[in-house]
Amino acid sequence: MLPFTDFLAYKEGSYHRTPESFKFNGYHLVKLIGWSKAMDGSTEWIAENSWGPDWGMNGYVRVLGGRGDVSIDAYALGMQVIPYTVYDYMSMQNMMSSAQDM
Repeated sequence: MLPFTDFLAYKEGSYHRTPESFKFNGYHLVKLIGWSKAMDGSTEWIAENSWGPDWGMNGYVRVLGGRGDVSIDAYALGMQVIPYTVYDYMSMQNMMSSAQDM
């Protein structure tokens, strides 16, 4: 995400960039652990920060989504856990396609 000066002072609630804050150089990495959607349709990312439990809400932050001011919506990555090696997974895919051809 793009780090701004007001992110350092975040304590609670839904974080969004304030007009008087300015951007630090570079980016800041946070671990996205979920998201929520309010009745009014607004969304929030729930993230764990690496700055320890004294920062934010016991080390966590709720970032207002859909605004684009910290670019968390643009850079959020997802992944899938496959409990096999890539070789095993591809072998299973090949066996399934071979069985369908018979």
